[in-house]
Amino acid sequence: MKILLISPPFEKEWRDPEISHNSHYPLGVAYIHSYLETKGHTVESLSLNSYEYADADDIVREKLRTFVPEVVGLNMLTSNRVSCFNTIEHIQNNHPSMRIVIGGIHASTMYEQILQKYPGIIAVIGEGEIVMANLVATFESRSKLDGVKGIAYVVDSSDSGQHSIKVTPKEELIEDLNILPFPKHDLFFHEGRTVASILTSRGCPFQCSYCVLGVVSARMVRYRSIENVMSEIEYLVAQYPQINTFWIHDDVFFLKTKRAIEFCDEFVRRNIKRKIVCSGRFKPFTKELAEALERAGCEMMMFGLETGSRKLMETSHKSMKPEDILRTFAMLRDTKVEPISFLIVGLPGEDDETVAETIAFVKKMQKIRYFHYSDIGTLTIYPGTEVYEIAKAKNFMDDSYWLGDGPAPLYAAEHSVEQLLAYKNRILDAVALERIFTIRGFMAQADMIPYILKSLLRGTPHYRMVIISLLIKAISPVVYLRLKNLYRRVKPS
Repeated sequence: MKILLISPPFEKEWRDPEISHNSHYPLGVAYIHSYLETKGHTVESLSLNSYEYADADDIVREKLRTFVPEVVGLNMLTSNRVSCFNTIEHIQNNHPSMRIVIGGIHASTMYEQILQKYPGIIAVIGEGEIVMANLVATFESRSKLDGVKGIAYVVDSSDSGQHSIKVTPKEELIEDLNILPFPKHDLFFHEGRTVASILTSRGCPFQCSYCVLGVVSARMVRYRSIENVMSEIEYLVAQYPQINTFWIHDDVFFLKTKRAIEFCDEFVRRNIKRKIVCSGRFKPFTKELAEALERAGCEMMMFGLETGSRKLMETSHKSMKPEDILRTFAMLRDTKVEPISFLIVGLPGEDDETVAETIAFVKKMQKIRYFHYSDIGTLTIYPGTEVYEIAKAKNFMDDSYWLGDGPAPLYAAEHSVEQLLAYKNRILDAVALERIFTIRGFMAQADMIPYILKSLLRGTPHYRMVIISLLIKAISPVVYLRLKNLYRRVKPS
């Protein structure tokens, strides 16, 4: 069959302005594309996450007209649900014979209300490759949908607007990820792209209160073999020699430290000579892993800190303690790997005391190994999370919100948005380097100046450039005024 897969545009706040360069691409769609091709289907995909709505609409309508797919699959996230709705309506109004299938995290959590609004579509719940292939095979054979696991659809439409929805049994998660073909990277590569995205595992066993990943992964982690991953990396290097960085998008890359070390050692043994960017948790982590990542050329390592408050770490189910974080940072102190640690302000229970704890804790981390903050997040509500259930229990919002066109809201069930932004600015004044050039920021960070200077002298080239550019940005107005005053004194009358 002819199948078109679409990743519609994000809301404006979430768009990556580097549309034509190294913005992340949807690996989920890339995997489904490849898997469907192995089943003999003709597949085309559109990655439009960073496009303006109007531009994306034009591209989609032209592709529908020229390719004429029999099935259209939409990758629906909370941040692009509105553009998904618009695409569904356009197809139903202009191409009624085309089958519409939605998948992705938002479709997996909110399928019931979406099907009530659009009863003619089908929702894939959870992991997509096998379910989508089975669903397309059912379309081809004109078999009954109830034989396909992992989907939801309307079985009985009602004039009252309330439809009867059938949810089939769950499809088992793919345990042996090696059976999957490599994702269709060439959909997203062009002359200017130098960063490739890869997954070496799927899933996360933890249950942080603000995260929805468990809806898809069932908190079950599955791994590809190192040999399988290296084959993909070597294929990409051969196919696209301009690649200089591999971005590993695993949720818990460090969970099996021995496996992560094996990956690094094999990366070195095969003489790949590319940079690595990865993310993971502070725990578990070992000194041996830090050294292996450095040997392999890991340039940046991203951690989800979220808060420095012990109380909020516990209530948000982080499954770690402040001591674990400081221990990991100490292991990274003398490496060339640049650690990045993300913060979220406004977790349930946030108050003046927890904000002060976060500031104090981040400064402890920065004194071990200074790292730069340019911004921090404010807790955003997503369906399928514990935070969303808390917000509903407090009558802050309900499910009907997601049928509107508003962006995913900030968690303002306990504090006003103004108060959350005040908390955010208070933290930034204390830990963000560029704020040191303001009066409040200087007073809050004066004790950090020795550590900032030390990082300038001993840090990575990237960090030195960040600090130097900020210094130039701050100093240049002063220099300009002095030169201007000097000119006034010496210029001819």
